[in-house]
Amino acid sequence: MSSLDFLVIGAQKAGTTSLAKYLSAHPEIFVPPAKELPFFNRSEFDPVCWPEYLTAHFSAADPLSKKGTCTPHYMCDVGSAENIRSLLPDVKLIACLRDPIDRAISHHAMNRRRGTEDRNFAQAISMQMEEGAVERARHMDVSPESVLHTYLAWSEYGRVLCEYQRLFGRSQILIVYFDDLSNRPEQVYGQILEFLGVDSEFRPENLGVKYHAGGTQQRFRLIKWLLRSRWVHGLGNLLPRRFRGRILFNIEVWNTRRGYELPQLSDDQQRALRDFFQPDIRIMEDAFDIRLPWRKRYLSTDSQPAP
Repeated sequence: MSSLDFLVIGAQKAGTTSLAKYLSAHPEIFVPPAKELPFFNRSEFDPVCWPEYLTAHFSAADPLSKKGTCTPHYMCDVGSAENIRSLLPDVKLIACLRDPIDRAISHHAMNRRRGTEDRNFAQAISMQMEEGAVERARHMDVSPESVLHTYLAWSEYGRVLCEYQRLFGRSQILIVYFDDLSNRPEQVYGQILEFLGVDSEFRPENLGVKYHAGGTQQRFRLIKWLLRSRWVHGLGNLLPRRFRGRILFNIEVWNTRRGYELPQLSDDQQRALRDFFQPDIRIMEDAFDIRLPWRKRYLSTDSQPAP
């Protein structure tokens, strides 16, 4: 095996975990059990290891199946697109997008839950809007440190996807939306299946189930502490790499208490966020000749303050 057929490239906190579960249930599609298996990030990329990566994660796949991964990091790291193009020039790319502010809020909530973020959302965003902060965040490698600086940068879909379009062309990219996946999963699922060239009438029993829903709290604080402890990480390192991330991820999902309160933002803060994302939304719409479902929140002069 020397190739993959598709990559779900993101965005982070936009339903990719659920989408991975739905795709893996299709009899003609193979997605490895461990959802996020980054290979094309700058920090991970080594073409020499490509055969080893495929053997480790896709050896169980039917040779006739469509094979791919769901790895949101590929919309976070600016070097991923070039790396993917170098090994998979014909791959099909799926981007599941979410309202940029809502994605940033969910991103922040995840870090609060994990205990890596002490600031409230307004404080974090204010710091990220300081001069030069966003530009630095755009060029950060994906790391535990960078996720605290990229709430805005990782919501700039136009900036990221225009690079993918330049390298792969429009026909190799499918764009779907988080709200549609949540509210009209059958329609979105069928659209993706048609794009991948498999039976588009098939519907899995789990379609519509929400996996890894957001939240700022954990059910048991002790588990959060254990997951961050050196002792647990030492034990985890004894497991094969292909199982390690899957086990830790499933524990985190189980321990998440769903739901969170929306952050309290002043009118000026809401306006600043909308103004920040306006240029990127225009870039995205012009480049892909689409109208984003959240455009009225950002582009309409009559739009109400964001909730």
